[in-house]
Amino acid sequence: MTIKENQFIEEEYQILKRIPKITLIITIFLSLGSLIFYSPLISIVILSGGILSILNFLWLKNSVIKLTTFGKKKALIQGIVLYFIRFLLIFICFFIIIKISSESLLGFAIGFFTIFFAVAIEAIFALRRK
Repeated sequence: MTIKENQFIEEEYQILKRIPKITLIITIFLSLGSLIFYSPLISIVILSGGILSILNFLWLKNSVIKLTTFGKKKALIQGIVLYFIRFLLIFICFFIIIKISSESLLGFAIGFFTIFFAVAIEAIFALRRK
C-alpha cells in the first residue's frame, strides 16, 4: 500500500469512529428537546431509538469487517443470517413500541434515523475539507 492509500484508509476509519459519537450527541439533543416540548416517554423512546441505531451501526461495521475475512460462500451465508437477525430485532423493537403507544413510534423512528443525520454531517465536513 502506498502512503496515500494508508492515509485514505485511516481517514475512513476515523469517520467510522466519529459517526456513533455524532449520532449519540444528536440523539441526546433530540431527546432533551422532546423532554421539554413533549413527554418523558417520547424522550426515552427517542433515546432508545438512537442507541439502537448506534448498536446497529456498530454491529453492521463489525459484521462487514468480519465477513471480508471469510470465503465467498461462508460470507454469503453468514451475511444473510446476520442480516435476518438484525432485521428481526429491529422489527421486535418496533412491535414493542407500537404496543406501548402508537405515538411513540414516531419518536422511535426519529431516534433510530439519527444515524443518517450523523452520516450527512460527516459528508458535509468531508466535502468542505476538499
